Amino acid sequence: MNQGEYPVNTLFKSGLNNQGVDLPNTDKSTKFGDDDHLVTKYFKDAKIVKKKHITEAYEKLLQDRTPEGPKDTAALICAHLIQSFLFANSRTYITWSFLKICGNLEEINNYNWANE
Repeated sequence: MNQGEYPVNTLFKSGLNNQGVDLPNTDKSTKFGDDDHLVTKYFKDAKIVKKKHITEAYEKLLQDRTPEGPKDTAALICAHLIQSFLFANSRTYITWSFLKICGNLEEINNYNWANE
């Protein structure tokens, strides 16, 4: 392992499937337009999405009786997992790019999660 290389990078290089669509730039992203259902419905007024915003979205979701409710539940769980466990940063927010990925569950398995 090279100095400064994270163990997870070595794991990805040594056996995980390294095929699929490249992830969008997740380091810096801007808020998406009105065509993004998850952002429009749950995070419209947020400048950045922090843990408290995801909690508020869960509370709003409890009142949701629309056909999109179950899909929104899965998308918010995905966003929560990414924000809390997988790609947590010191400010505990999730980028708009990851929210867009979580909101499009039909395509999430097409991404190359092993690619740096």
